[in-house]
Amino acid sequence: MINFKETLEKIESSNEFKEFKKENKNAFLTAGFFVMDNEANLEIKQLDYATGTGETKELVTFILGDSIQTKREETIRKEKFHRLEIPKVEFEEALKIMQKETEQIAKTYAKVIAILQVMDKDGKMTEIWNLTGLAGFSMFRLHVDAMTGKIFKEENENIMDMMKIEKGNKNKDKKEQESKDKANYVG
Repeated sequence: MINFKETLEKIESSNEFKEFKKENKNAFLTAGFFVMDNEANLEIKQLDYATGTGETKELVTFILGDSIQTKREETIRKEKFHRLEIPKVEFEEALKIMQKETEQIAKTYAKVIAILQVMDKDGKMTEIWNLTGLAGFSMFRLHVDAMTGKIFKEENENIMDMMKIEKGNKNKDKKEQESKDKANYVG
């Protein structure tokens, strides 16, 4: 089972992280990303750390698996990265909240995607578990306050409703669109 504090401890006690922290003393934890895939019996656990100053920052991702992998991505953001505090509500508890809210829709989920992030909720920066559960064609999204367990947002959608299905002759439609694109081109 995914556990944020355990993931944090394993990553931050690793040689890779200690070396990174030596070079980036001002780096701070900004997000966590987790996937629990029950069909593939797979878990993904990664934590993101922000470095840099001004508008140009680097996001360094530590991925926990059999070993620890890192990815670096330079980013230019208008909004700043926020320091993520250790959540009082663990992933497992947030998952139970989601399952309780959706017991009429799905008993279990094939896949759960969880993002632990800082978001503006009612004018206050708050740690949020942003959960998405997939069961068949149902997709359920839930925002849970990572400090109190309070639910901020919930949505239930059918994946089929997200797909746009067009009827008619696809080749004819494609030719018409190409014709429109050429007519609208200003060179």
